[in-house]
Amino acid sequence: MAFRIKPILKIQRLCYRKNFLLFNVFLVFSSIPSHAQTISYNDSIQLVAQNISQRIGRGDIVAIVDFQASTEQFSNTVINDLTSKLLANKVRVVERRMIDHIMREQNFQYSGYVSDESMVSLGKMLGSSAIVIGNGENLADYYRINFRMLSVETGEILLLLSVDVRYNSTILRLLEQRNNAVEIGNTRFSVGLRLGPGFEINTADEDMVGTGFTPNEKSNIAFAAALCGAFKINHAWSIQPELIVMLNNGIEISGQGYIVNIQYPTLDIPLLVRWNFIQAPVLASILLGPYLSLPIGKLNLTVDNKGSALDMNGHSFGITGGFSFGYRLGTGHILMDLRYLNDFSSLFVRNDFGEGIQNAKILIRRSINMTFGYEFSL
Repeated sequence: MAFRIKPILKIQRLCYRKNFLLFNVFLVFSSIPSHAQTISYNDSIQLVAQNISQRIGRGDIVAIVDFQASTEQFSNTVINDLTSKLLANKVRVVERRMIDHIMREQNFQYSGYVSDESMVSLGKMLGSSAIVIGNGENLADYYRINFRMLSVETGEILLLLSVDVRYNSTILRLLEQRNNAVEIGNTRFSVGLRLGPGFEINTADEDMVGTGFTPNEKSNIAFAAALCGAFKINHAWSIQPELIVMLNNGIEISGQGYIVNIQYPTLDIPLLVRWNFIQAPVLASILLGPYLSLPIGKLNLTVDNKGSALDMNGHSFGITGGFSFGYRLGTGHILMDLRYLNDFSSLFVRNDFGEGIQNAKILIRRSINMTFGYEFSL
């Protein structure tokens, strides 16, 4: 026996202004630009060389011990170019082959964090007055190079310097060494899986509740399972298609002695634009785009503990956006994704309202999804 659901209760409209407030805040934050002051690669190496030259005495010897970057070819390029600039400034620099020889002889290897004391000890073996250590950070709109210079005699820090380098075709080519493609900024593809709850703030349609009453509405807590992929357009921007299964969408409506519970599953298919505004040491992204929502099962309708499974059809479009935060682990990132989604229209349920089989709208779905997972860099 089909249940007559149209005249049960009156729709109680949730205030759209409140429901869209979060999304509007997201749009404000997503429009904030990055204002990093950047210079060219050649100017940055020249700037570092000048600072080093100004902080050492005449006749002192400098050893460029190490520069850690996401690719070996970029590390070698920085060390070689900095050495050339220092020599042009009449600074005595320990030859790279000598550094490699001492490191092999002493079985000195880099594995994660190396203490300043170890670096200073290496500098003493090289007969240098000061050692230079550096590393690079692959950020969204620029590449940051950081340098430290230590006194071999006292261990004192003589120089701390960070420079933001503009990307160009040469820099990007040096950073795109495939066998070291661990950073999101250096990979072309990624794929990930996320799971988590969806905290819904839905509004039932008039077809579900009728008119003439003021019901209470309580939205369900859904469950989201997302499979996502990303194709990198450049070092900061990506296109990210997703498949999201949402279980337990729905609402509980009560009033005038009735309790109606609606539950149904959907397949949501977003197509997002993703901006990685931080890529190291953590990953931080903003995502925004439309989605298509399709029913993938029956709607479970319960009225006063009497249930029925009803067929669904139709589709709805919506928009979704939010933030994604990750931390590099292995060949990818562990992720936390905070997402808001809003349907523009309702799916339909098939039911007999006494006038034959009809399509009835269900609800306008809005949800804040918090999912966790892992993204592989390919």
